[in-house]
Amino acid sequence: MSALLQTVSSNLVPIGDPADRTLRRAHVLELVYEVTRAINSSLNLDEVTEFIYQGFRRILPADNFYIAIVGKNQQVEFLLEVEDRQRRPMRSRPMAAGLTEYLLGTRRPLMIPRNFERSCRGLGISFVGRPAACWMGAPMVFRDRAVGVIATQSYDREEIYDAEHLSVLENLASQAAAAIENARLFQELKDSYQDLQATQQRLLQSEKLAAVGQLISGVAHELNNPLTGVVGWSQYLLGQTLPSSVRTHVATINEQAQRATRIVQNLLTFSRQHKPEKSSVSLSEVVEKTLALRSYELRVNNIQVHNRLEPQLRAIHADAHQIQQVILNLIINAEQAILGARGGGNLTIEARPAPTGVLLSVSDDGPGIAPDQLKKIFDPFFTTKPVGQGTGLGLSISYGIIEEHGGRIWVESKSPAAEGSGAT
Repeated sequence: MSALLQTVSSNLVPIGDPADRTLRRAHVLELVYEVTRAINSSLNLDEVTEFIYQGFRRILPADNFYIAIVGKNQQVEFLLEVEDRQRRPMRSRPMAAGLTEYLLGTRRPLMIPRNFERSCRGLGISFVGRPAACWMGAPMVFRDRAVGVIATQSYDREEIYDAEHLSVLENLASQAAAAIENARLFQELKDSYQDLQATQQRLLQSEKLAAVGQLISGVAHELNNPLTGVVGWSQYLLGQTLPSSVRTHVATINEQAQRATRIVQNLLTFSRQHKPEKSSVSLSEVVEKTLALRSYELRVNNIQVHNRLEPQLRAIHADAHQIQQVILNLIINAEQAILGARGGGNLTIEARPAPTGVLLSVSDDGPGIAPDQLKKIFDPFFTTKPVGQGTGLGLSISYGIIEEHGGRIWVESKSPAAEGSGAT
């Protein structure tokens, strides 16, 4: 609780304590004023709702209390909910025909001091759970629009509230409306700004990849022709009768030329502009086939695979070969991270439904990634591997493929990076 609200709370008198009615009203008005100051001192939605609750419970019994607002997609979101003095986790539910919706519709406070079930039926209100003995609520109205409801109830005592209590609640709800709406709008603005920053970073990354792709495409094509000659002639020579020392040198030439050719092919793959050929693809099948390709290497390198694919994953619209390339890149990166740290480890592949598709994660228990390297991890030619063990193109290619598919790829690693912290 903030220092302001602590100060307020220590000076407040419960509504039923003073004998003099005028003095009692003065105390209550003072409380509402101080609580209003407290809730308007913050733009943090959690703080605002907490201020409202802590202030309210100093005036009235609040063993059962909630603050609900109208959320997105016609949902009722319970920002704060207390039942039998126990906090409940935040939850939401679709709009229905309950007491909350009734107050949102009428924009008028309501008190049901007794005969709860009969009163609800008379008003056409349905409720879920045990019936209250006494219920009271008030809408939070902001600019002629009901944005939420504050309500309290007792399950064991009738007529615990009276008209004066309802007036206090209505006053508090009126003051809280602007504070909650401002805090909510501020949070939405903050979230939108963070989304905009993330989108901007992805756009900059895409532009960077496109620029580099155009540059290396020409270089790769120029290299491809002489490399084809080197590979062809070295293979021809290996088919001839040669002294063993010469054969060894020619075999080395052929091997290194083949490696250079693979690098050129990676460059061309990275720089290509054509769109993938998409169809309905089972991600689980692609993962299984990719793991099968690496099963021997994983086994001999003492890497234990933990396959956690949720059953009955929905199909995705994708180019199966490109998605397999992405998964293969991620698996190989994880293998190399594990082996670079020690002789074996754990590789975990998970897939589960997500709101807009499927979420796939590939995790290792290697040394992790240093914070200063996380932002560079998808940059072309950036690699943490020793010279000769990586080109720095695998993750760049993966990034481009996922972007082409309208998806998103990112990396997570504990900070600071430590032995066994791994990366995902």
